[in-house]
Order: sequence, then C-alpha cells, then structure tokens
Amino acid sequence: MFAGPPDGANVAWERTTSNFSLLEDSEGPEGYTIHSVVGHSMVRCEDSLLIWGGYCIDSSDETHYRLTHQLFILPAALTTHSSSVKWIVYNIRNGEAPPPTSGACAVLLEDTIIIFGGFTRPGDFHADGNTGLCWNNQLLVYDRCSDVRWSSAKTSGSIPSPRAASASVYMEDKRSVLLFGGRHDEIRLCDLYILDMNTLIWSNVEIIGSLPVGRSWCTLSVIDHENTLLFGGYSTDGNALSDCWSFHFNAAETIDNSKSNNDNNNQLIGQWVTFGYFKKPAPRLWHTAAVIDGLLFVCGGSNGPLSTAANCSNIFRMQITPPSLLKLCLCRLSHRLHDVSALPHFIRRKFKWLLFLRSYVLVDQAERNAFQALSLKQIINISSFK
Repeated sequence: MFAGPPDGANVAWERTTSNFSLLEDSEGPEGYTIHSVVGHSMVRCEDSLLIWGGYCIDSSDETHYRLTHQLFILPAALTTHSSSVKWIVYNIRNGEAPPPTSGACAVLLEDTIIIFGGFTRPGDFHADGNTGLCWNNQLLVYDRCSDVRWSSAKTSGSIPSPRAASASVYMEDKRSVLLFGGRHDEIRLCDLYILDMNTLIWSNVEIIGSLPVGRSWCTLSVIDHENTLLFGGYSTDGNALSDCWSFHFNAAETIDNSKSNNDNNNQLIGQWVTFGYFKKPAPRLWHTAAVIDGLLFVCGGSNGPLSTAANCSNIFRMQITPPSLLKLCLCRLSHRLHDVSALPHFIRRKFKWLLFLRSYVLVDQAERNAFQALSLKQIINISSFK
C-alpha cells in the first residue's frame, strides 16, 4: 500500500501469500483467463478434478508446457449447475518435479497419483524420429503425503508397449487400473490392459464382441463400480471422434489378486457396448474427463483435426445419471442465500467456500484469509459433499 487510506476509511490488511490462486474458466463472465491446453493428465479426487502437465500453443505457433510443480483444481461438485466456473491453481512447494510431459494418463490411488506413459524428453524409451522426444511406458508416482513426492515404480507381466495419449481409469473395487488404446508411432491402438495395484503386474484383457476403433487422446471415466465410459478421441484415419462406449468385465470373471504372478494364465474377459445419449456431443480429442454426481465433465482439448491445436478451453458437461438432491439444492441456494445460519451446521463451511469461489466479496476478510491458507488436502475435503 502506498501513502495510506483516507481518514475514516474502513480498511484492513489482507493476506497476500497463498498456496493457490483463482482463475476464471472461459465459461465465466469475465472472459478467457485459462489458456486452451492439450496433452494434460486429469484425476478425480473425491468431488474435485486435478489436472497436471500438458501444453498450449500461442498465437506465434510456439509451444509452452505447463509447469509440472502446479496442479489445476476444479471443485466440480460445487459448480455442477453454475454458469461461472473457477479454477484453483495450486503450487507444489516440495520435491523435484518431472520434466515437462504431454500425453500421459493418470489415476488417483488414495493419496497417490499414478501416471503412465506419455511423450517426454529423451531417455530409455522408444524415440520418435520427428520430434526428438520419446514414447515411454514408465509408471510415475506422485505421493502428496511423502517428502520425496515423485518416484518411478517397477512393473511386470504383460507390460503395455511404449505409448502416449492412452486412456486410463482406477477401479476401486478391484484395486486395479484399466488402460485403453493410445498411440505408438503412427498406429492408434484399441488394446485393453489392467494393472493390479497390489502386485504391480500388468495383464491383457480379452474382448468379446465389438471393439471401439483404435484411438488416441480419448478418455475413460468411472460411471459406477461395474461400468466405465470411453469418450471421444482421434483415429488412425485422422477422424475426431464423439462416440461413447461402456465397458464391463463379464460377470463370471473376477480378479484374483492372490493368484497374480508372471505365470498367471487366468485370462480376463470383458465387453464393450455402445453408450446411447439424448443429444450427440461434438467431437473431442486431447481432452480429459470424469463423471461426478452423474455429470460427465470434459476439460480442454480440441474439437477438430490435430492441425487446429487446442481450441476448447471451456468445460463441456453431459448428464449421464441423475444428480443428488443435496447438490441440486445447494447450487440453487448459492445464488440466493448469503446468510449461512439458515443451513444445517455440517454444511455451512462448505457453502461459504462455494460463495468464496463465486466472489471474494461474498465472504468477510477473516474467511478470505482462512480460505487462502488452505492446503491441497483441505481444498479437496471442503470441495466434497462426502
């Protein structure tokens, strides 16, 4: 502050050091403040979305990789039915981050983010002769509760070939990661693998019936404990895709972790089924996605050929299953109710957080200071209704 406030002014100092900053999404009324991004990785953490890595291309055709010590957080459940969407840009202050990476896929396992494959700087991987970068099939681990933070895991079994732009999802009931497709050299793949997180052993999944066309830059999202959703992508023929497929394992097939070993002949069998929807979405690739409270969130990417680069900075949303009554009520009240004393005690602080995300002026200075000092874990917890 220079000089000082006029006599009698009602002002006070506010905290300026924060673990995070807030940015408006392109759907918001204040215009474009989040750059279009592709090649990023996204995980669902409770009712929030965490995005890492990727890059954008500026007006001069120059590529800019996102800093790998930053996480972009969308408190999705609190903005399910809001026209204004804010991103939380959280700075990871401890540990050495990996080099800039695009095309990796990621899942969340408790306090750990598991990142597979992608396109990164040269190493012990399959080199791409056109770019000087490399395809890889490494498994990176980010542990937000560890002092080391970043490490590389050793896997075995039927390890997928080096690839980028695959789709993956964590199946909590099976404690396993499902991996689909991706690109290796000029081929778009349609193979399906599963990684047992108890043993770090990969297995190939046999498919009965129809197969989605081979693709890269697509997404897998959990619908429920039995079904996952495949959306969009880019085919070997150069087509941007907008189809949806639901995958489930055959009822008789289960994952027996006690028998998992390199000689395991237990073949896992599953099936793809085309997913119907009321209104067909536009094609999307280079995006990330997750289903939260019955709503498919699709973030970033492109809606056309790869030559157009990133041109989708807004969030696309499509209803998959009905939302909960609690979230419908709170989202409606947030536009009308500013006195939280009328709410049940257990939900008051979360409602204040929702107001803070809408506008700083809707909460007092003490609450702003408290919110700006939140850690990553606290941000995730307060953004969830669980």
